[in-house]
Amino acid sequence: MLNAVNRGKKRQATAIITTTPNELTAAIHDRMPVILPKEKRAAWLEPGGDLEELKSFLAPYPAEQMHAYQAKAAEIIKAN
Repeated sequence: MLNAVNRGKKRQATAIITTTPNELTAAIHDRMPVILPKEKRAAWLEPGGDLEELKSFLAPYPAEQMHAYQAKAAEIIKAN
């Protein structure tokens, strides 16, 4: 969550950070969300972390650790 200012009041907002797609998602879209492996999450959330290390986390998630399937229209409607 990000803290954003809206006319002097704090509010919560969400941002999705994207990166270039891996081999699996490239067939679907030209971007994919950054997915942080569990071992990198603590460093990402730590204030004052090393900027170069954090930038290295913004890479495509390994395709071999993912799978894709086509969703049925009814599943998409139910999710929304």
